[in-house]
Amino acid sequence: MTTPFYAALIGIMLIALSLKTINARRKLSVGIGDGNDLGLKRCIRAQANFTEYAPIFLIILGYAELSGLPSCVIHCF
Repeated sequence: MTTPFYAALIGIMLIALSLKTINARRKLSVGIGDGNDLGLKRCIRAQANFTEYAPIFLIILGYAELSGLPSCVIHCF
């Protein structure tokens, strides 16, 4: 079961990105939007891009695992 392991790692990474975004929002006192701050925009986009691409990656990884791809190849993927 390789996919659940990577799903857990991705979850931890998402928590880290979310905390970084939350801290940037608190520092700048911005609740909604980006406050026209470049650093906050980057934090928001990093978190958003991660949430957009991580599920697709996990689905592909799961299919590769279910199709019988060797575990060492999945880890390299």
